[in-house]
Amino acid sequence: MVSKTTRYADNKGNRKILERSSIDLEIADEPRYNRFKAGHPTGFIEASANHYYDLADSLIMFKQKAHFTSPWVFGMDVSKKDILMLKAMVKSADNKCWQQVGR
Repeated sequence: MVSKTTRYADNKGNRKILERSSIDLEIADEPRYNRFKAGHPTGFIEASANHYYDLADSLIMFKQKAHFTSPWVFGMDVSKKDILMLKAMVKSADNKCWQQVGR
């Protein structure tokens, strides 16, 4: 069984258990993230659907205003860094040693 809670500890020694019903949550308790019960395998597909929804919103905003803002959609600079990191990870796994992330 997949756990429905997450244990959280900060650098000051405070500990708490977080779950989707925790009152401190600002995003994870929104309906769009709770279509399935926690740990359900279909959640991965739902996460992808939410990501494409955010991309579509950003594209619509860009077409209307010639720019977009989103806490969930990043520009080419972040994408390039991510791709370089993934390439270094593959090379590291193949060579069984640490790799420098490219620039």
